[in-house]
Amino acid sequence: MTWDQQRVHDMKVQEERARWDGRFCVTSIALLTLAAPTLRTLCVMEDGVAPLPLTFPCEFPHLRELSWKGKILAFEPSALSVGGTSRFAATFPALERVHFITTAVDGIVPIILLTKIPTITHFRISNIGYVNILLPDALARALGVKPSYPRLAQELEDHDADPQRSSTSSLSTPSPHLRQLIIHGTTSAPGGWCWHYNREWTRIHSRLEALARGPGLSGIRMLVLERPWFRALRWPHRMRDHWLDRMQGGRGCWVESEAQEVVSEGL
Repeated sequence: MTWDQQRVHDMKVQEERARWDGRFCVTSIALLTLAAPTLRTLCVMEDGVAPLPLTFPCEFPHLRELSWKGKILAFEPSALSVGGTSRFAATFPALERVHFITTAVDGIVPIILLTKIPTITHFRISNIGYVNILLPDALARALGVKPSYPRLAQELEDHDADPQRSSTSSLSTPSPHLRQLIIHGTTSAPGGWCWHYNREWTRIHSRLEALARGPGLSGIRMLVLERPWFRALRWPHRMRDHWLDRMQGGRGCWVESEAQEVVSEGL
């Protein structure tokens, strides 16, 4: 197969995949609409390269727990701003536990943790890595805590002093119901440039640990987990296991220590 033939073939494959993704989204939205009045727990697993444009078409009055693996376009600021804060909050009036498995969290954390879901009690982000360098500061702002690392603390003060950033600086009061916050990260595979990636992850991990140990998290238990890279391959299986475990009254992903996380990986 020539290069031109390969390119044409790849384009056809992408077009066909896009059509199937579109059909899947239409079907999923229809199913969510039917289930919304009684739905109590929801688990969504995106397994493709491109993010799915899934939306929430109606209110979910009884949804208490949401787990989502993927790019999570439905929760990005651009998607949430369409209906406004009050409308989105009304969509999930009973939502208490949220678990995101993604790497695209830097701009999502403050909005999900505070503005859009005021009833949240448990929040977990899993599978973060070296690319999430902004996450510690985003969490600090969301929780109303100044970072204990001086350079970034000064950046936070400069950021909040900027009147053009008032929408972000207003996110300084944490959810009054928040009790547990879990941040789960993975190291990179050994070899090649991964030594550099692991160095970046070490910086992120140390800042998250400093935030968890520092003052200001009144009434919030923050747990920072660090697991080997190959454990991330099991997330599709773990999500199903955790979902079933929670429906049977189990702990699921809501661990309180690294030892419990190790056990949770083998559910």
